[in-house]
Amino acid sequence: GRFMSTEDQLGAKAPGDIMEMFEGPSDEGLADEQRALVEAAKQTFLDLEKLTKNILLYGRDHQTTQRFQDKVYGALIELIGDAENIEFEVGPYEFTLFEQTVFENPNPERNYIYKLYLDGIRRLVFGRALTAEELSRFVDILFTDWDDVELFEDDSVTLLWSADLPSIQYSVLDNFA
Repeated sequence: GRFMSTEDQLGAKAPGDIMEMFEGPSDEGLADEQRALVEAAKQTFLDLEKLTKNILLYGRDHQTTQRFQDKVYGALIELIGDAENIEFEVGPYEFTLFEQTVFENPNPERNYIYKLYLDGIRRLVFGRALTAEELSRFVDILFTDWDDVELFEDDSVTLLWSADLPSIQYSVLDNFA
């Protein structure tokens, strides 16, 4: 008919595209190099996930835990490569790189992505001068027990700020600071 529905005006997607809307942008527009980085980043976060499971199972100082931490550190350094840094966007439940989801945890319970997001952090940048020690302190912050009474005045931003991490930068929404 003569009257376009508001959906038509908004350029609604055909029903076939509905899944794509939820999956986020496809990687078609990415250069091969970027696509390779996205795949490597996914692997890095999978290793980080294994590291987290090891921390919960064996504690921070167990050799298995250390091994995974070395792996994550090596992977991050490799991701940065010759660039100055690598930058991830922080969503409520996911980290993205070039608008591609590289890690996702849909459960708000004990979810450090959700916690970072809740505290206003929208971007995490790892610089090429990253040290294993900095990564270790960063991981400690991710696994903070927020139920600890002593931390009632803190959030991930204050902890990141006080941890002295020169090679890990983050951007925080103004109204959260």
